[in-house]
Amino acid sequence: MRRVSTGSLPYRAALHAALDVAAAVRDGSTPPPGLPYPELQAALVDQATD
Repeated sequence: MRRVSTGSLPYRAALHAALDVAAAVRDGSTPPPGLPYPELQAALVDQATD
């Protein structure tokens, strides 16, 4: 098994997405779509089993 280091990238990407949603709400526009929970769970399970 190999280790892949992403540093702070996942954290920074999540903050960027949160800021996009906040800006859309502030501006009265439609927020970007989010992944439905069942799809998110399936993707996480798929990654864990690869």
